[in-house]
Amino acid sequence: MFDETSFFVAGARFYKHAFEVSTGDRVVIRPAIFRNERSFEVLTMRNERLGYVPRSLVSLLSECQIIESYISASNKHAVPWKRYAVTVKATF
Repeated sequence: MFDETSFFVAGARFYKHAFEVSTGDRVVIRPAIFRNERSFEVLTMRNERLGYVPRSLVSLLSECQIIESYISASNKHAVPWKRYAVTVKATF
């Protein structure tokens, strides 16, 4: 089954980047450990961390294969927890 979900990147306020992130930019989502818990980090194609997938979606992403992930909205003037929205297309 093919599915798509979107979310705001968690922890974006803690990470600064050398390059501006724009809508449509591809991102990499890979497994990580944060505070001794399983998580998924969100990285730019330049390997700069944007933040993490929200905790509520970790179990969902653990059960799927990510096909595509990209920035679906970017607003550097928004509150930090709504600065970047990411869309993930995956198969289950």
